[in-house]
Amino acid sequence: MNSGDPLAGNHTGVGPGGRSGPRLLYLPGAWALTAVLMIALYTALSASAQGEIDGQAIYGERCAFCHGDQGDGNGPVARYLNPRPRDFTAGQFKFRTTASGELPLRQDVIDIVKSGVRGTAMPRWEGVLSDAEIEAVVDYVTQSFVPFWGTYDPPVIEIPNPPRVTSSSIERGEQLYQELQCWKCHGDVGRADGDSALTLTDDSDYPIRPADLTKAWRYKGGSELVDIYTRLATGLDGSPMPSFYEVIVDGEVIVDDDRWALAAYVRSLQSGEPTEQSVVVAEFVDGGLPGSVDDAAWEAAEPTSFFLTGQVIAGPRWQTPGVDAVTVRALYNPTDLAMLIEWNDATQDAASGGLEEEQVGETYINLESFLGEGPYADGLAVQFPASIPEGVAKPYFAWGQPGQPVNVWLWRADEGAHEFTGTGLQGGLTAQAESNVEALVEYAEGHYRLLLTRPLNTDDPEDIELRPGEFIPIAFQAWEGSNGEVGTRMALSSWYSLVLAESTSTSALLYAALAAVVVVAFEVVIMRRIRP
Repeated sequence: MNSGDPLAGNHTGVGPGGRSGPRLLYLPGAWALTAVLMIALYTALSASAQGEIDGQAIYGERCAFCHGDQGDGNGPVARYLNPRPRDFTAGQFKFRTTASGELPLRQDVIDIVKSGVRGTAMPRWEGVLSDAEIEAVVDYVTQSFVPFWGTYDPPVIEIPNPPRVTSSSIERGEQLYQELQCWKCHGDVGRADGDSALTLTDDSDYPIRPADLTKAWRYKGGSELVDIYTRLATGLDGSPMPSFYEVIVDGEVIVDDDRWALAAYVRSLQSGEPTEQSVVVAEFVDGGLPGSVDDAAWEAAEPTSFFLTGQVIAGPRWQTPGVDAVTVRALYNPTDLAMLIEWNDATQDAASGGLEEEQVGETYINLESFLGEGPYADGLAVQFPASIPEGVAKPYFAWGQPGQPVNVWLWRADEGAHEFTGTGLQGGLTAQAESNVEALVEYAEGHYRLLLTRPLNTDDPEDIELRPGEFIPIAFQAWEGSNGEVGTRMALSSWYSLVLAESTSTSALLYAALAAVVVVAFEVVIMRRIRP
């Protein structure tokens, strides 16, 4: 054995702690050579593994259902989706860092596949597919379906660092919002209720609605300041949203500062995003409850916002709801509860006469054949169990179930408010013989404010008795008439909670204060006695 060769032979000796075993030779040259060989092997294996990834197979398994085998956006589920899947063969991509009308960068496509597109059926693939798989499927899509891909270098829009947002920049942005006529689509305060909102189509002649700028969670390309600036600079190809990179206002081309100002104003419109809060707290009022939606008394009520989603429980499922959030305030006095519920709706639909269409054999609503027999009226419902559950079990949140009914306070723009009993989606809602709920409503600038009032206890066995200090299950449903919603075609929430905060009388407060004084005095006496 050549003991002079550090890599030769099977060297043994005393290991750590006196144990016998293989001797590790701490020679820098040997370890460096080993490290280099391992890195080279890993790199070769990684390259080999990446080379084996079949982008076409991933596309067929993950993407073709929506985008189609030929990448033309006509997959078998496309007819159920709104907005429709991207037609890659048109060569139009909304979310880019390149100039208007240009192809995106490869990295732009990778980024959108990773992050998904909010408010659409395009999911977030990061964490589902590896980076290598995402790159492979992007390369397959762009090289197989996108015309002129790789034939030129598209011009990139440079995105500068965002400036500090100030009140003056927001004011300048608001001025530009008016001068550029953004309100024609997005509405005066950004609620997607502009004069042109319901007449817009994309480049494939499919109906398309402008973004509700108040809803940060619905911004498809991101809701941060730099995201909004990027969309303003690049535009959304294939949609009515233009680029504002080379736009003339008052005879001058708007500059970066103007685009940042407009982005700042748009971001200032964001409001009402639901949080993790799941409880509506009704504060006690020792006197009359608010008699209107704009009563100053509502300022004392804490607003709580909740998400709604499409009714996809019973078929045919409704996957494109118009209302996706409500904000709730509540107050009560010794006899009654009042709730103020607010939500955005781009159009006020008060007429009714349409029937709920049945699409036999369809799992989801086929939007290509869905025309509606309208008109349909807007509506909103507040749902409670018929009685407060003793334990954790509740009726099914979708209109209850047999043996576990729900009490529904339903307001419709064509009929006003009425109470109903529900025992499941299949059975629908049954109007109660006597209704004890009253409603006042106001609609302005794409926004509803609905005031519902009802006695805490009606002595009606179909009505819930509202008792202070208890967690009362509460849920919501909504219908947007112009979106073809009626019956089970609706938005809905799961169960949340309503709590009527227990009132504290003046005498109780005085007794509590007196008790605190007595305790403090007693502690002072004790401390004096034990002090050395």
